[in-house]
Amino acid sequence: MSPKVLLVLLGIFLILQSRVEGPQDAVNNEASTHKDVSHGPEPEPLGRKLLSEESKPTAEVGRKAGKLPEASRILNTILSNYDHKLRPGIGEKPTVVTVEISVNSLGPLSILDMEYTIDIIFCQTWYDERLRYNDTFETLVLNGNLVSQLWIPDTFFRNSKRTQEHEITMPNQMVRIHKDGKVLYTIRMTIDAGCSLHLLRFPMDSHSCPLSFSSWITSVLTMTTLGTFSRKNFPRVSYITALDFYIAICFIFCFCALTEFTVLNFLTYNQMKAHASPKLRHV
Repeated sequence: MSPKVLLVLLGIFLILQSRVEGPQDAVNNEASTHKDVSHGPEPEPLGRKLLSEESKPTAEVGRKAGKLPEASRILNTILSNYDHKLRPGIGEKPTVVTVEISVNSLGPLSILDMEYTIDIIFCQTWYDERLRYNDTFETLVLNGNLVSQLWIPDTFFRNSKRTQEHEITMPNQMVRIHKDGKVLYTIRMTIDAGCSLHLLRFPMDSHSCPLSFSSWITSVLTMTTLGTFSRKNFPRVSYITALDFYIAICFIFCFCALTEFTVLNFLTYNQMKAHASPKLRHV
């Protein structure tokens, strides 16, 4: 083959190779251009992102922990001069207690022992002006360990035979104090209550088993407390003072109230028993 033919073939080969490499370089340049240009904010480094995420819960815990000293200060202030032995409004007005009962379970009913078992959550609400406070906290929630430091109504169940207060894993008691002095006391208990069963029409009979509760008359204790505190602030004398005469009269009224309560309870019980079994009444 002549040298001229070889030169022509070499020139054609170089032209074809340049045409093939040109588009490839353009594609590479375009890809590099798209790789370098980014839209929107740049992504944060991984270490910086993790650090910011870990700092958020720490800040929230810090804000919550900052309220604990304030709650402790409020609680210490309202309980500093608080006497849990005296009821709210003593000597001025009666303390109105609102009661709510939530039944968890009922039964079993024992016909032989004439009793039934009931598991309840017993809620009592009243106002105690001594527990008012002015702060951003709407309520203070206390556990059962602080119940002994507050005045609690002396409510008892009249037809109860046995009462169990749940203490697992801790005493099932809760006190909620509102800023206006409203107190909510909640306790869970299981009660074995008596139920009088009149089996005169057995097995066609029907029965009603109530759960009755009331509060002790604490006027005697109140008068005794007033008399004891008054004697500490006055000189001791050998004669009877007007205060002693007043306390004696109050004791007489309290005794009359207890007598009235006993008589009415006896008459009411006999009347209910007579209506429940009319045939036994004429035997």
